[in-house]
Amino acid sequence: MQLKDPKGENNPYFGFIYTSFQERATFISHGNAARLAKQHGNLKLAQICGLIAADEKRHETAYSKIVKKLFEIDPDTTILAFADMMKKKISMPAHLMYDGHDHSLFDHFAGVAARIGVYSARDYADVMQFLVEYWEVDKVNGLSSEGRKAQEYVCGLPQRIRIIEERALKREEFHDQIKELQARAKEIPDEHYVVLVGHMITKEALPTYQTMLNTCDGVKDETGASLTPWAIWTRAWTAKENRHGDLLNKYLYLSGRVDMRAVEKTIQYLIGSGMLAKQHGDLKLAQICGLIAADEKHHKTAYSKIVTKLFEIDPDTTILAFADMMKKKISMPAHLMYDGHDHSLFDHFAGVAARIGVYSARDYADVMQFLVEYWEVDKVNGLSSEGRKAQEYVCGLPQRIRVIEERALKRGKNEGFSVGFSWVFDRSVKV
Repeated sequence: MQLKDPKGENNPYFGFIYTSFQERATFISHGNAARLAKQHGNLKLAQICGLIAADEKRHETAYSKIVKKLFEIDPDTTILAFADMMKKKISMPAHLMYDGHDHSLFDHFAGVAARIGVYSARDYADVMQFLVEYWEVDKVNGLSSEGRKAQEYVCGLPQRIRIIEERALKREEFHDQIKELQARAKEIPDEHYVVLVGHMITKEALPTYQTMLNTCDGVKDETGASLTPWAIWTRAWTAKENRHGDLLNKYLYLSGRVDMRAVEKTIQYLIGSGMLAKQHGDLKLAQICGLIAADEKHHKTAYSKIVTKLFEIDPDTTILAFADMMKKKISMPAHLMYDGHDHSLFDHFAGVAARIGVYSARDYADVMQFLVEYWEVDKVNGLSSEGRKAQEYVCGLPQRIRVIEERALKRGKNEGFSVGFSWVFDRSVKV
């Protein structure tokens, strides 16, 4: 067969290749429609779609055999026509459909078909793969240099289409996941977001904490790359804490419930200055908080064991340091937080955290009691008179804190006030 213009629109090869593809595609789509009809109990519709699919299969077989013969008698022109047809993309004959209202009617129809599993980009790739294999395109010989490029293009196209489809599905899945996350986030009260933001800000100020640790005698990491065990541990600990901040930051950003500009402003000021989720139905947030809590448990274990060893080798200095630290009171690293408006931001955040049961004076006392018992402070011997006074002080402190907390709770039982937090778009939250 001699063609006047192999690349022209009148090339009949285009028609045979297009029809082979189109008939295979309609065979698949009608077959899938039959399957769906059967699933929904409409056996008559399933039968109708099945009969149409069978006819489309016969049409596909006829046209595919014609193209197979073309590959035998004129491989170069056929492969060039195949590649050219695929570069233009195969559109269904009805792509110009219009109902007098919707100018994107075919796109909307195709979107529905893809969503319910009648015909999608994956099916498009499968049709392409079927034809490449049926026509044995990868085995075609005697091609021109242009023909070999076309051969390489069509043989690799199905996989490229699948990759693009997978990426599109992941993007769509991601958007769906964000919608689900935001729907769950709506059920969580503002007060919980205030506490989450406070926790996240504490994590985000990590560079300050590592700098502080590096000023301590005996554990300095002056180069930032020291190979001493303490330096290695500090860097690893800081990196993990940083991941906690990143995780909470991304959740808060995606939730759409907090003013991230105000949050970032607070972080900037702080660095510059030197299980509730599950109850409200957000299992993903509960999982995030649980993972962070598990990490904090590991960190606590490591540091507690270090102090246990200090009590063994230098009990007097250690008990004096413990008592001195508790007299100064343990403040959270973010106690200097400021958002540019509220000079008592940390106190208000802490008040909310205590009120909703995240962290209160009772928890402070429980932490103190745990450490006193874990380090067996009451059993430490060989202390100076000053050391024994410090021992007596720290052993009795948890109970004194609890008594003070109980009195405060009785006095303030009916008291309370609300504060507008910039983190949640200045909405008022009870402290």
